[in-house]
Amino acid sequence: MQNLRPQTKSRLRRLAPVALAIVGLLVVRMYIKQVVELVRLRAWRDQLVSENAEIERQVAQFSFELERRGTDAWVVEQLHAMGLLAPDEVRVRAIPVTAGVPATPAPSSPARMTEALESTALFRNETWRACKALLLGDPPSDPGGLAPPSEP
Repeated sequence: MQNLRPQTKSRLRRLAPVALAIVGLLVVRMYIKQVVELVRLRAWRDQLVSENAEIERQVAQFSFELERRGTDAWVVEQLHAMGLLAPDEVRVRAIPVTAGVPATPAPSSPARMTEALESTALFRNETWRACKALLLGDPPSDPGGLAPPSEP
């Protein structure tokens, strides 16, 4: 029985360094895998940072282009590029909008509406007066003497 004991000890002495070497190799293998993963993640982070900077640059460029296209100079430039304007010609000019534009009061009665409509040059003709008479049921006013004589 005493013979088994020394063989077991000698076997342990032979297997222990092999087991420690295997465990050590596994630890080194896991460490190398983690280092490789760390390098891959850092490269990916650097790539994302550069892509983010590129996207920010594009956004700035697009916002500048959007502001530029809202100007009259860009419209004139495009008209020149299409050949619709001579090189020394400018046809687009900005008209400033005044903030204090008075609102026209809404007519409250058909008489006021008629007065408002007749005050514009578009409605100063015989055709309009005849249409108005048909629509409103009013006899046409005859400023030009074109109406037939009325019966007594």
